[in-house]
Amino acid sequence: MHTQLEEYSKGLQVKIIATILPFEEMEQLYATSDCYVSLHRSEGFGNGIAYAMAFGKPVIATNYSAPSEYMTEFNSYPVKWNYTKIKRKTYIFPVGAEWGSPDVIHAAERMRQVFNNPKEAASKGNLARQTILGRYLPEVCGKHIKKELNFLYKHRALLRRYVDARLA
Repeated sequence: MHTQLEEYSKGLQVKIIATILPFEEMEQLYATSDCYVSLHRSEGFGNGIAYAMAFGKPVIATNYSAPSEYMTEFNSYPVKWNYTKIKRKTYIFPVGAEWGSPDVIHAAERMRQVFNNPKEAASKGNLARQTILGRYLPEVCGKHIKKELNFLYKHRALLRRYVDARLA
């Protein structure tokens, strides 16, 4: 796959990096890139996606798994996907499990959209930054956690009765 990508990108302003980079180098990459693309099949929170969005970059990513919680048509370029059964043990997934394989045709359309509409891409990047900073900064998350903990503390007697009843 890596060799094919290098072959396809000859003569283009594309750099393929097939290694793990230290965080400082990743920050530089986020800051200087034109767009972030993540055609994942199964993603946790999506740190790379979220970091790129926090840097105000347009993001093209599979609209599957946790990133679909914060990626929208307004702040990013979600890519369609289809369930695919896993045929051999891959990573941590067992044979027969399913994951969301990205639609590469749709991903290519999204890439052309970003390239051909830089103002739109910049606008989405700005909204992406607002989304991530508005939801996931530690102080924002801390406020939500504090609110939930206060609720649980306030209703602890009711919750205790509920749990005791369920365990009886």
